[in-house]
Amino acid sequence: MSTTESRIAGLLSVLSESEDAGHCALSVFARSLRETAWKQQHHHHSLNGAPVGGGGYVDLSDVLAERSLALLREEEAILRDKEVVRVAYDKLRAEMARVEAQLMSLERRAQEAAQQKAFCKLAMNLLVTGDVPEFYVPDADRSMDAPRENTDATNGNVAGSTVECTEAAPEVAPMSSTSPKRPRRNNTSQKRHSESQPQQFPNENGTHGEAREESPSIEESENYDNLVDGGKSQQTSTLGKTIPRAHGGSGSCPTGSALLAMLRLPDVKEMTLLHAIESYDEHHFGKTVVWSTKKQEELLPVLLGLLKHLPLPRPPIQLAELHILGHFFRSPYFTQSTTDPTLASLRKPTSLPESVVTSMLHTLLGEGQAVTILTRLLHSVNNDVKCEVLECLSPLIISGCGNTNSACNVAESASEKTRTFPDARKEFITSGGLQPLVGIVASCTSEAVLERSLVLLWNLIARNDDEEKVRGEVQRLGGLRAVLDLLYTDSIPILENAAMAIGYITREETSKVEIREAGGLEKITATLRHPYESIQTKMAGAVWNCASNAENRTYLRQIGCIPALLELLSSPYEFVQENAAGALWNLSVDPENKTQILDYGGIIELAQLIAKSHSLSVVENVSGTLWNCSAAVESRPAIRKAGAIPVLLSVMNRKPVPSTQQRDGAVAKNASAFLPISDKILDNVAGTLRNCAINDQNKPAIREAGGVELLLGKLELGILKQPGSIPMLALDKMASTLWILTISPEIKHSVRLSGGIPLLAKILEATSVTAAKKKNAKVLVQLTMSVKEKIVGLLRNCSTVQENRPVMVSAGVVRALVHVVEDCRLAMSAKASVSPLASQQQLPSLQLKETVASALWYLSRDDKVAPREEGALELLCRLLREPDQPSAVLEQAAGAISSLTVNNQENRTKLREFGGMDALLRLIEEKTPLAFSQRPKNGVDGKTVSETAGTVAGPSSGTNKTENTVSNTYAVLNALLAVRNSTSSNEENLRYVAEWRYSREGEGTSLSTTSFTGCLLYIIQHGSEDCAREAALCVKNLCGHAKALESLLQQDAVELIGGLAERGSSDSVRRAATMTLHSLARAQRR
Repeated sequence: MSTTESRIAGLLSVLSESEDAGHCALSVFARSLRETAWKQQHHHHSLNGAPVGGGGYVDLSDVLAERSLALLREEEAILRDKEVVRVAYDKLRAEMARVEAQLMSLERRAQEAAQQKAFCKLAMNLLVTGDVPEFYVPDADRSMDAPRENTDATNGNVAGSTVECTEAAPEVAPMSSTSPKRPRRNNTSQKRHSESQPQQFPNENGTHGEAREESPSIEESENYDNLVDGGKSQQTSTLGKTIPRAHGGSGSCPTGSALLAMLRLPDVKEMTLLHAIESYDEHHFGKTVVWSTKKQEELLPVLLGLLKHLPLPRPPIQLAELHILGHFFRSPYFTQSTTDPTLASLRKPTSLPESVVTSMLHTLLGEGQAVTILTRLLHSVNNDVKCEVLECLSPLIISGCGNTNSACNVAESASEKTRTFPDARKEFITSGGLQPLVGIVASCTSEAVLERSLVLLWNLIARNDDEEKVRGEVQRLGGLRAVLDLLYTDSIPILENAAMAIGYITREETSKVEIREAGGLEKITATLRHPYESIQTKMAGAVWNCASNAENRTYLRQIGCIPALLELLSSPYEFVQENAAGALWNLSVDPENKTQILDYGGIIELAQLIAKSHSLSVVENVSGTLWNCSAAVESRPAIRKAGAIPVLLSVMNRKPVPSTQQRDGAVAKNASAFLPISDKILDNVAGTLRNCAINDQNKPAIREAGGVELLLGKLELGILKQPGSIPMLALDKMASTLWILTISPEIKHSVRLSGGIPLLAKILEATSVTAAKKKNAKVLVQLTMSVKEKIVGLLRNCSTVQENRPVMVSAGVVRALVHVVEDCRLAMSAKASVSPLASQQQLPSLQLKETVASALWYLSRDDKVAPREEGALELLCRLLREPDQPSAVLEQAAGAISSLTVNNQENRTKLREFGGMDALLRLIEEKTPLAFSQRPKNGVDGKTVSETAGTVAGPSSGTNKTENTVSNTYAVLNALLAVRNSTSSNEENLRYVAEWRYSREGEGTSLSTTSFTGCLLYIIQHGSEDCAREAALCVKNLCGHAKALESLLQQDAVELIGGLAERGSSDSVRRAATMTLHSLARAQRR
């Protein structure tokens, strides 16, 4: 190694082994060279096989040369990268400078914008308070030339010309007119302005200052938007004229655009914005203005902006905004379509035309969603805001969809469409308005808010289409209990509206239960004695509703509600009387309540009230209560003793109030006859009289009061003279009353003496389809079968009096009775093909058939010819032939036939021809086993059947089986009478009976033969004495026929009849048996 290399190697050793070798870059580099040299030397020795420490050390210059070459290449690469980075660095610096400049520009603009914003805010505030001088007046229609100067030659003063200007452009806020640089005016202008402007005006701080010498020029509107009604206020809008504010400030009115800008600014002073809104309100709505289309277009965005700004919780601003919106929500055009008195206090006088209100309301309710926004404001904590919101909501909701103005007829269809507003009620309910409304009622302490919330609540419940659902929701939200808590308030308006709400809520059935469980009935009963008649009226109406529930009726009686209601009957106010009587009407359904009404003298109170009242509703409710009370037996004498029967008859005799033209003379003559009357009153009075007529002591009272003649006259009026003038139900009750009254013999004569018998016969004939068919005519008067049945019953009762029968026969009653039954058969045949059920319903009822047969039985006692000629005999035969005919009908029909066949050969012949003889024989054969079972000869327990029949009249004297047995017995008895009469002196009938055979259709029976003689002998052996007597007389007649005689002898008739003669308890029975035995003996000899 050369000296140079040794030095370098030593240098490398020093550098690589020094203490700072780990931190010095050159030391690191020297170490790397040393390590490289050692590695090459080690590699060289390993290849040559020499030891590592031996000779042959690698030349260090080679290592340095290699490393120098590598460093050169690295240096070149670094220089290239450095150049690239330098270029990028220059670009970044340029971009940084640009960004910094942009940032500085933005910061400067932001500072300018903040300054301008503050300036605008200050200018706007000063503008409203009137403290900004106006240096110029913007004028859209003004020429751009400089204003002319009018030089006065007299004084040499220069005056500025008067400028006409319109409203400022939207971008420019109106300025105050106190500019020191305004052009001077001439003396005339100054004098005119000084006369029109007051000398002092209130400043913002409330003090008064002198008017300045320099007054502004007069502002006139080119499009008549701001013309003032000079006849009312003599005020002219000027640029410098101040408008007094509610808060003491003064300034010019902001434009709509300026007001909208202020509404959009979040940090406008509250007092400033309040003054702006009030100025706008007074300028546009505080005086009469001609509303052009342009002005409406400018106003609409302002209204929408105010509506949108309403939810911000700033009560003074909200009140001012609601005041402007209230001009439309409470407009008289919107509320006059309803006659609701609750809207009277909500209507606000305004000079707004109807077309303007209609157009604005459409937009506010539709696009503006006014109802939804106002509904949300009900959650406000400010009572004034809630009060104003309720005043705005109430007309919208109460008026509902019926917003048509009947006073104004609009020709164009487009105008008609604009009068239909959205349904505010549905929107209010959909928006969840019931919950805050009920919450206000439950917790609010402000009387004004409570009153308005209650008005809105009960109108919602009363008038909503889906009122039952709304009532249920109000009840679920606790509305009923909240309103009940208000009944003890001292405020009359709140109590009245709470009573109204209770009245409407209690129409729901579930509410009637809840009000009892909540203790509301006690509160309502206590409130009935409130001194104000309006409260009494509403509370009585609530009781009226609650009393439709059965449990409530019992509870109301227990807490003393009935005496309180009876006290209200003596009130001088008709509405109180009406509701009190209506509540009593519902309460009197229960028997216990009827008794309590009677015990507390209610019958007398009701009778006195119905006698003196001229109110239709009062008389209707009182008469309904009397009708219910008359259902109790003990109430009927009380009604008579209270003198109510003549009163009820006078009410029934009332006539509808005539027209105005006829009233002058007619009412003056007989004013009491033209008191109010209605169909319901007639029905109630007729029902009361019908119940009262059941009492025997009431019958003569009704007759003495002229009730018989009146009832007959009403039947004639409602059926013959003016059909349809009296309801059918009332006619039914009137006929029923007469039917009950004719149980009394005196009244039967009264009906005849009053001409009632021909009238009733005429009614039946006029309403008969059968009679019209025979005359080839149509029935002009329709009458229900129920009324006809009662008229038939009335005639049947009258037929029991002998003096009435000739009149009835001559009046055609027999024919009328036949036609009544035939009408049912015609209707049955006409509807049989349509509906079997309908035809079944048209069959003659059991009552009708029995009554008709009974009436014919009585009438046939004095006249045997008319019943046959007018079809009565044929009808009776048809009744006997009908299958499954009840025994009661068979009894009456057979009795009538037995009467007709007495001493009348023609009737006996017609009986056989009509099939009556066969029907009678069949009746006897079928009913005899049912009437007389095989038993001891003297009947049940030693009594005869006739004696047993007398014990069946009582309601508890036996079972239905016993009653049927008695009816069958009398049916057989009457049939035997008819057969005996028919076979007497009539050979054809005798032969028919002797040869008649009964077909039993294979059924087993106790009778051994099928001939009629066997049935007669069975009756003689097992029947009652009356039936045995008639059977014996029938046997006596049959002895004249050979076959019948032979049959009788074969069945030991002599022995059986002899036994009857021995055991008979009456002379008639023994005499009949003896006569029959003689006839048998003579027949045997022949």
